[in-house]
Amino acid sequence: MQLDPNDIVNAVLAFCGPPLYSAVFMRMLRGGSYFGGWIGGCALEAIVNVLDRQYLAAVTAAASLIIAAVLWWLSRRRRKRAPKLAGAKSRALLAAVVRTMRERSKPRPVFRPVPGRV
Repeated sequence: MQLDPNDIVNAVLAFCGPPLYSAVFMRMLRGGSYFGGWIGGCALEAIVNVLDRQYLAAVTAAASLIIAAVLWWLSRRRRKRAPKLAGAKSRALLAAVVRTMRERSKPRPVFRPVPGRV
Protein backbone atom coordinates (compact mmCIF):
# COMPACT_ATOMS: atom_id res chain seq x y z
CA MET A 1 0.00 0.00 0.00
CA GLN A 2 1.43 3.32 -1.09
CA LEU A 3 0.86 6.36 1.11
CA ASP A 4 -0.10 9.50 -0.72
CA PRO A 5 1.00 12.83 0.83
CA ASN A 6 -2.67 13.80 0.90
CA ASP A 7 -3.37 10.78 3.10
CA ILE A 8 -0.76 11.93 5.58
CA VAL A 9 -2.15 15.47 5.61
CA ASN A 10 -5.69 14.12 6.12
CA ALA A 11 -4.47 11.93 8.98
CA VAL A 12 -2.75 14.85 10.70
CA LEU A 13 -5.83 17.02 10.28
CA ALA A 14 -8.05 14.23 11.60
CA PHE A 15 -5.85 13.95 14.70
CA CYS A 16 -5.20 17.64 15.41
CA GLY A 17 -8.32 19.22 13.95
CA PRO A 18 -11.05 18.35 16.47
CA PRO A 19 -9.25 19.70 19.58
CA LEU A 20 -8.40 22.92 17.75
CA TYR A 21 -11.92 23.30 16.35
CA SER A 22 -13.37 22.62 19.79
CA ALA A 23 -11.22 25.34 21.35
CA VAL A 24 -12.17 27.83 18.64
CA PHE A 25 -15.89 27.08 18.84
CA MET A 26 -15.84 27.14 22.62
CA ARG A 27 -14.21 30.57 22.46
CA MET A 28 -16.68 31.82 19.81
CA LEU A 29 -19.74 30.56 21.68
CA ARG A 30 -18.38 31.72 25.06
CA GLY A 31 -18.99 28.45 26.81
CA GLY A 32 -19.65 24.83 26.17
CA SER A 33 -17.71 21.72 26.88
CA TYR A 34 -14.21 21.52 25.43
CA PHE A 35 -13.97 17.76 25.76
CA GLY A 36 -17.51 17.29 24.48
CA GLY A 37 -16.68 19.24 21.34
CA TRP A 38 -13.43 17.34 20.93
CA ILE A 39 -15.12 13.94 21.30
CA GLY A 40 -17.99 14.89 19.00
CA GLY A 41 -15.62 16.26 16.39
CA CYS A 42 -13.49 13.12 16.47
CA ALA A 43 -16.51 10.85 16.15
CA LEU A 44 -17.85 12.81 13.21
CA GLU A 45 -14.39 12.94 11.61
CA ALA A 46 -13.97 9.18 11.97
CA ILE A 47 -17.39 8.43 10.48
CA VAL A 48 -16.85 10.77 7.54
CA ASN A 49 -13.39 9.33 6.85
CA VAL A 50 -14.66 5.74 6.95
CA LEU A 51 -17.44 6.65 4.50
CA ASP A 52 -14.86 8.37 2.29
CA ARG A 53 -12.55 5.32 2.56
CA GLN A 54 -9.76 7.35 4.17
CA TYR A 55 -8.90 4.64 6.68
CA LEU A 56 -5.64 6.15 7.97
CA ALA A 57 -7.44 9.40 8.80
CA ALA A 58 -10.28 7.42 10.43
CA VAL A 59 -7.81 5.55 12.64
CA THR A 60 -6.06 8.76 13.70
CA ALA A 61 -9.42 10.39 14.44
CA ALA A 62 -10.31 7.36 16.58
CA ALA A 63 -6.98 7.68 18.39
CA SER A 64 -7.71 11.35 19.06
CA LEU A 65 -11.16 10.34 20.33
CA ILE A 66 -9.61 7.89 22.78
CA ILE A 67 -7.19 10.54 24.03
CA ALA A 68 -10.07 13.01 24.47
CA ALA A 69 -12.12 10.44 26.38
CA VAL A 70 -9.19 9.64 28.70
CA LEU A 71 -8.49 13.32 29.35
CA TRP A 72 -12.18 13.97 30.03
CA TRP A 73 -12.27 11.02 32.43
CA LEU A 74 -9.23 12.30 34.31
CA SER A 75 -10.61 15.85 34.52
CA ARG A 76 -13.83 14.71 36.20
CA ARG A 77 -12.20 14.58 39.64
CA ARG A 78 -11.37 18.28 39.64
CA ARG A 79 -14.96 19.26 38.94
CA LYS A 80 -16.25 17.36 41.97
CA ARG A 81 -14.01 19.26 44.37
CA ALA A 82 -15.54 22.66 43.71
CA PRO A 83 -19.07 21.91 44.98
CA LYS A 84 -17.60 20.33 48.09
CA LEU A 85 -15.57 23.46 48.79
CA ALA A 86 -18.57 25.66 48.13
CA GLY A 87 -20.60 23.41 50.41
CA ALA A 88 -17.98 23.68 53.16
CA LYS A 89 -17.93 27.46 52.86
CA SER A 90 -21.70 27.72 52.95
CA ARG A 91 -21.89 25.34 55.92
CA ALA A 92 -19.32 27.43 57.78
CA LEU A 93 -21.24 30.61 56.98
CA LEU A 94 -24.51 29.06 58.13
CA ALA A 95 -22.88 27.82 61.34
CA ALA A 96 -21.56 31.34 62.03
CA VAL A 97 -25.00 32.86 61.45
CA VAL A 98 -26.66 30.30 63.75
CA ARG A 99 -24.03 30.90 66.43
CA THR A 100 -24.52 34.68 66.38
CA MET A 101 -28.31 34.33 66.38
CA ARG A 102 -28.16 32.06 69.43
CA GLU A 103 -25.94 34.54 71.23
CA ARG A 104 -28.31 37.40 70.41
CA SER A 105 -31.39 35.47 71.48
CA LYS A 106 -30.08 34.86 75.03
CA PRO A 107 -31.91 36.95 77.61
CA ARG A 108 -29.89 39.89 78.88
CA PRO A 109 -30.42 42.09 81.84
CA VAL A 110 -32.59 45.04 80.98
CA PHE A 111 -32.94 48.38 82.74
CA ARG A 112 -36.31 48.35 84.39
CA PRO A 113 -37.96 51.20 86.16
CA VAL A 114 -38.13 50.96 89.90
CA PRO A 115 -41.64 49.88 90.89
CA GLY A 116 -43.68 52.72 92.34
CA ARG A 117 -41.61 55.57 90.94
CA VAL A 118 -43.49 55.93 87.70
